[in-house]
Formats: sequence, structure tokens, C-alpha cells
Amino acid sequence: GLIRPVLSLDWNTHSRFTTAGFLYTLRHHGSLARRGHSVLSGEGGVLQVARDVARFEKQQRIVEEFALPPDLLRTLDVEQASGLAGAPVAGPGWWFPHAAWADPGSMCRANLAACGPDLNAAYGVTARKIEQYENEWQVLDANGQVIARAPVLVLANAHAVTSFAPAQWLPLRPVRGQISLVPERAGHPLRIAVCREGYVTPAHDGTHYLGASFNEGMPDTEERVEDHQANLQRLEKMLPGFGSGLDAAALRGRVAFRTMALDRLPVLGGMDQTGLYACLGLGSRGMTWSALAAELVASQITGDPLPLERDLVAALAPQRFRQPSANQD
Repeated sequence: GLIRPVLSLDWNTHSRFTTAGFLYTLRHHGSLARRGHSVLSGEGGVLQVARDVARFEKQQRIVEEFALPPDLLRTLDVEQASGLAGAPVAGPGWWFPHAAWADPGSMCRANLAACGPDLNAAYGVTARKIEQYENEWQVLDANGQVIARAPVLVLANAHAVTSFAPAQWLPLRPVRGQISLVPERAGHPLRIAVCREGYVTPAHDGTHYLGASFNEGMPDTEERVEDHQANLQRLEKMLPGFGSGLDAAALRGRVAFRTMALDRLPVLGGMDQTGLYACLGLGSRGMTWSALAAELVASQITGDPLPLERDLVAALAPQRFRQPSANQD
């Protein structure tokens, strides 16, 4: 997946949090690396190809309006973009020099390792119920046995959270996504990650990662040829001819489920009950949002200064869905 900012002319809530999350993630990954827990990621930045002329002109206005520095992004014409990517691209666009593709598994492993002895992990168990008892939260298995207990419980289990009674009111939904694994081929070089309506990474261990589909209301966990074909169509819109000769039926990939809130913003902060917090709804931006999301929740738990403006914190809070006029895209 990609770690990159999202910019808009109105500097809306999504752009504010995503760009802040992007900058925070860069610093966080640097901190992990200095402690010996590096994340598997690619250098060279990310090229965002404009969908059309109007979108490219809008991108240029954003750069001019906010006087954005070139080390955050640079506007490239089609020749410059193609030269940077090492392959013909479909049009002009933005280059984010410090954006990156990364392996989400390596991100998880690095963060877990950085906890050291402070982490007491329990794998191979299933939480069926949570309840508050004598000022502590308890996590119970199917037999009613306590898996863990603590004064503070953070719910970070994606759309499965609605199986717990205290969180059933949250408007979260799973959205199916399928990526395609494209073999590296001679004559089809790619130096940096490229995105538009989808994304493609440079080859890693002989494979390009191409994605991703976005299927609501589809619980199917098996790979679908139709989604591989749709991913190839996304590839053609980014890098014309790059996928020539590829057969969708011969591709392999991976299916997973994002969790989205109604307004497509994360759900972060204290729930209705004392000591219960949420870190949910990271959707398709989880790799960019997760580090800052965790920092925000941790700051609320400990009483530390918040890492975001208070109006932005309120816009991400679970209680926004308790209000009659919830924010929606």
C-alpha cells in the first residue's frame, strides 16, 4: 500500500488529517528505524497521475494557493513524469518525493517489536465479549474466560467491533478490496510507485503490487477474476501498455476488508463508558493514518497534550455519530 498525503483546495477534514498523518508517519518510521525496527518500504516517492486536464489544473491551483514547498510535492508534465517513473505515464501529475509504498505486515511487526517487554501478546484466541467490572475492562472468550483485563481498553478490531454491545451503535461497514500480484517482466521497468484511481508499486522480490478493488456489500473472500481485470484497467489508466500481455485469469492476489465509517473518516477517541476508547475506521488510509491515530488515542488516555487541533479531534470522535446531523461525504 501507499503512504501519501491528500490535498484539497478547501483544506477539508480528510486532507488535514491525512496530511498530518503522512508527516507523522514519516517521523514515526524514522524513530522505529533508529531503534533497530525498520519498516519494509520503497524510496523514490509516489507519482499521482492526474485523471484529466481539469484535475491537473486544480492540482496546480492547490500548489499555488498554499505555496506548498517542492520537498512536499512537485508538479510534473507528462514527459517529466514518465522519465521519473521509468515508464510512459498517462498524463501529468504530482510527485510526492517523501511518499512511499510499504508492506503493512512489516509495519505491524516493527511496532510490536518496539514495545519490547511492555507488550504481553495473546495470539490464537478470540474475543467474544467485553464487559466492565469493578473499574476494569475484561475481555472474555467464548467460554466466558477472561483473556485480559485492564482499566483501559482500546477497541481496534475493525468492523468486528460491532459484535461488542458497547460499540454496536457505531456506523461501520466492511468494504472488500482485492490486490493483484503482477510478475516483474523484462522491458517493463518501474522505478517508483504510481497511483491514480488505483496504485502500482515497483517490483519487490520480482512482483509488482497492483490494486485495489473497492466492493461494498460483497462478503466474498475468494479472489475474483473480475477484480483482477478491473485492476489491470486501473493499471492501463496509469501506465499505458505496462500490463500488455497479462491475463487476468492467470493472476493471483489477496483479498482483505477495509472498515469505513459513514463519513469515511476514522473513529478515534473515548467511547461513552469510562476507560473505553476506539481506534477504528481507518479504511483505505490505514497505513497513513494509523501512527497518528494511535498517538491521538494515547494522548487522550494519558492526558498528554493532543497532537491535533481540537476541532479536528472532535470531527474524528465517536460521539459525532450521536449527533442528529452527523458529518457525511
